[in-house]
Amino acid sequence: MAEDMEHQMNRKFSSEDMVERLSDYVNWANESDMKICGQHFLKQHKTLQQGIIRFSIAMIEAMAENEKIDARNLSARNFCKEVVDKIEDRWMPMI
Repeated sequence: MAEDMEHQMNRKFSSEDMVERLSDYVNWANESDMKICGQHFLKQHKTLQQGIIRFSIAMIEAMAENEKIDARNLSARNFCKEVVDKIEDRWMPMI
């Protein structure tokens, strides 16, 4: 439990803050901005690249289970469900 508290204290910002920052970026970014972001991602340390993909998988898995669907997020949920259904082994080690 103390280790969990230490982990929480060492974070730069919370998971909720991270989602808010990501949402802010996605809200103003266009397709070109997102592709450029993808290129910056490839410049990150290899361990961080894998960690970011692990983060992305967690988002995909959460969206696949989302039941609060309307026309604005239906395609995203369907895509995520298809990914989850087709790729059973989504685990990646933290190296």
